[in-house]
Amino acid sequence: NNWQEEETKLIGSPELFDQEYGLNFTSGNKILFGKEIIDELKSQQMPFDYMELPGFGKLPFPYDSMKWIKDINIFNPLKVKDYYILISLDLAEGLAKDYSVINIFRLMLRDKDEIEKYKYDNLYDLFKLEQIGLYRSNVYSIREIAHILYCICFEIFDPEKVKVNLEYNMFGGELLTQLPHVFNDENQYSNHIFLRYKHNREDTGARIGLKLNKDKHLIIDKEFQQAIKQRKMILHNEINIKEITTFVKHETAAGNITYKAESGNDDVVMTTVTLSCCFDNVGYKNLIDLYVNCNLQ
Repeated sequence: NNWQEEETKLIGSPELFDQEYGLNFTSGNKILFGKEIIDELKSQQMPFDYMELPGFGKLPFPYDSMKWIKDINIFNPLKVKDYYILISLDLAEGLAKDYSVINIFRLMLRDKDEIEKYKYDNLYDLFKLEQIGLYRSNVYSIREIAHILYCICFEIFDPEKVKVNLEYNMFGGELLTQLPHVFNDENQYSNHIFLRYKHNREDTGARIGLKLNKDKHLIIDKEFQQAIKQRKMILHNEINIKEITTFVKHETAAGNITYKAESGNDDVVMTTVTLSCCFDNVGYKNLIDLYVNCNLQ
C-alpha cells in the first residue's frame, strides 16, 4: 500500500522496513545466517515450560526459570537417566543485569533419512545435539547457580552420561570453587563432568573449561555457523532462536571484529557459540563412544 511504500523510502529498504515493524529480524551481511537458515530455525521452534522434577527437591529456593521442551519424544521425565547430555554455561553475577544461562542438549543419533542422504565420513558425524532444556535467570548468584547445576548433573541425569562445556572466566572460576560445597558439602560432586581444553596455545595439557581469547569471532564464523548449517546442533527454544537473529557482526574503532546483540541480550546464543567448540573435543567423542558401546552393540 501507499503508506508502506512511503515508509520504506524513508527507512531505506524493504529489509529495514520488515525489521523496524517486526516482520523480520536483523538482515544483511552483518547477520550470521541467511533467510533460509533463519526460516529453518524458526520452523524448529517448540514450546518450553516449567516442570516439577524430583531431582530439584533439595533446592532451598525456586527453580521456575528452568524450562523443558514439551515434546515427550525428545524429553521424557521418566527416561532422563538414559539420556546422554551436553550442557553449556554462560554465567553472570546475578544483579538483575546479564543472565546466567544453563543450556541443555541431548546427544542423539541423526535421523536415518539424513544419515543415508549425506553419507557421513565418521562415527561422530552420525550424532547431533538436540536442545531439551534452558535455565535463564539474572537474579541468582553464582553460588545459587552452582546448586542448580549440581541438581541437573547429579540428581536429574546420570552424571556418567553428562558433559558440561564451561566458559572459563572470572565467573567460571567461581562456579568451580562453589560446586564442591553445595548443600553444605553433602554431595556427590566430581569435576569429571567438565570438558577440558587447552587454555593457551603453548599449554601441553587440557584444563577444565573453554577459555575464549581475542579470536572469539573466528569460532563464530567457523565452528558455530558450521554447527547450525550442518545440523550438528538443533535449536528449539524461542529465546535462543530470537537471539541468533539479532546477533550481528560489529567492527570496533580499532578495526577488530566482534559479535554482539543488535538489541536485547545475547547470553543464550553465547552458550551455543561456546558449545560449538565441543565437536572435536575428546570428552565429547568419549561420550559418543559410551553411547555406542551401551546402545548400539
